[in-house]
Amino acid sequence: MLIQTRINDDLWRSMRGRLPCADSSAACVLQLQERAISNNPTLRTLTSSIEEINEKIDEARSANQTAVNLSIFRPLVQQFLTVTVTQEEGQPPRRRGLIENVLGIFTDPIGSINDILGLVGIPLLEGLTGTNQAAQRNSILIGDLQTKVAQLEQGKAELALTIRDKITLATLDFEQASREFQISQEIAVRSEQQHEIFTLSYRFGSGNTQQFLAQQNTLDRSRASVYREWTKVQRQLELLKIMVFPQQPEE
Repeated sequence: MLIQTRINDDLWRSMRGRLPCADSSAACVLQLQERAISNNPTLRTLTSSIEEINEKIDEARSANQTAVNLSIFRPLVQQFLTVTVTQEEGQPPRRRGLIENVLGIFTDPIGSINDILGLVGIPLLEGLTGTNQAAQRNSILIGDLQTKVAQLEQGKAELALTIRDKITLATLDFEQASREFQISQEIAVRSEQQHEIFTLSYRFGSGNTQQFLAQQNTLDRSRASVYREWTKVQRQLELLKIMVFPQQPEE
């Protein structure tokens, strides 16, 4: 019978299931909070999203540097690959392409160096100072991604704080429900003892039927209180389990 049942450590351990503990001590609350946070599916999704965006940021930074490097040398490459046609008076047209441009570095080094600096000087300066248009566009995109990461990190921190608060309240509610059950249990035990004494006296002619029925009603209310408080204990414990192990059925 529930009124006579003593809730010992073995019974509590069996009721807790996978919960490592179920009291309001600082160590227990912290342990439950950490497990609830690590098991929360929303926090897992946020963590995964943050990791994916950070990977994209790293990729964008690498691609951005590559784009800047290519933009610096693009004018030079275009110039070297451009085929030009020249014609002196009385001479047939002459085509000048990649091979002639490369050979020009050796035949006219000073002029070639001046041409090279003229072509890459400004793009190189823009790349060093971060004023390259492509670099600026990519930097804006990277900045947007970083802002998104900051927002997700903030949401993650706020959700974790909410979970911690709920776990704290849930453990306090469970502990209070347990105390209320134990109190109602003690009251019910005394009511049963009083009823037994009164019943014995009634059989020997002491008291009347009305008093006997009133005593019986008192005992029934005490018993009902025990079952109500026990239901609260079970409900609070199940709520704590769901919070610590969301969407993970008891094994």
